[in-house]
Amino acid sequence: MRPFRFNMFSPVYDDLFVDREKELRQTLDWITSGTGNLIISGERGIGKTSLAWKAIADTKSHTAGTLVIRESVYQFHGEGFDTFLSELGKQITVTVWQTITGKTFSELFSEALDFEENKIESRDIKALRRIYSILSASQLTSKATKSSRIGAKLVVDAGTQEALEKGMARTAITSFEFLAIVDELKELAARRGYARIVVIADEFNYLLPSEQGDFIRIYFEVLNARRVIFGLIGMDLDPWTLPGINQCVETYIPLGPFDSVDHVHALVVAGLDGTADERLAEFLNSGDICAEMFAETKGNPRLIQRFCSEFMLQLEMNTGNRDFRAAFAKAKRRILEGRLREEEMMRGFKS
Repeated sequence: MRPFRFNMFSPVYDDLFVDREKELRQTLDWITSGTGNLIISGERGIGKTSLAWKAIADTKSHTAGTLVIRESVYQFHGEGFDTFLSELGKQITVTVWQTITGKTFSELFSEALDFEENKIESRDIKALRRIYSILSASQLTSKATKSSRIGAKLVVDAGTQEALEKGMARTAITSFEFLAIVDELKELAARRGYARIVVIADEFNYLLPSEQGDFIRIYFEVLNARRVIFGLIGMDLDPWTLPGINQCVETYIPLGPFDSVDHVHALVVAGLDGTADERLAEFLNSGDICAEMFAETKGNPRLIQRFCSEFMLQLEMNTGNRDFRAAFAKAKRRILEGRLREEEMMRGFKS
């Protein structure tokens, strides 16, 4: 018995997306204008990624000349900016590759395995394969020279060169190398009618506060240098408190929780499947129940979805007893426990 259409583990962007009219309009304006940088901030599960996905979905017909690249910062906690650039370069490369070929990543991977037999590719695909191999190189040997040519444009700086001469593993690229790669990728995309690239980086809240400012500042400088506009999602800090950041940000959207019980009701109604039991729907849509969910979740959309899912789980565990109130009370306890665990986890993550 799963009467809900939403999944609490993934963002939403279709009719499950409720409220946020002002913030959605701001994000749409940013995507379609193609100027300046964007920051969306707010606590975990508040709807930052959903807002970005919804805006991208709503503007697909108006952004035919725009490539949107999505990247997650989660895995780069403590890894350093150069490693982040390398992974971002891979993501841009794959997106351009998929756009040029019209194929999924799994199809591209299969083609890569078949390539040794066929040996036939277009000039652009060969360039993309070369760029990806540069970004994915696990090791460069001591044969690398001081003016090592990567592609036809890249020069390895002194620090990286010292590591290469010692045969050390290559796990990151410099800002200079990244800019050259972006230039080449933009040329490839432009030949297919894509005039600009938009990068949206998510999960910035997983970076340490001391890392956030440096990442943002350098990121803006690097990407803006090549007229790539940048959207940043998940930051804990107010950008105006970071020196120099306010001069780079065109659009700042602080995203807060739902501000009324009406929004909780709207989300529950949108999430309920049309085949849901009438008594169940009536119980969940009642004003008192929505008010309790609003209070327990503090208006956090993800927690509201989790509350509904936990409620259904409790009902399923007691199939012989359709006591909605008892199941709801157990779900409420589980939500409180989960919220406390997450808060503790994030404190440990940042310490």
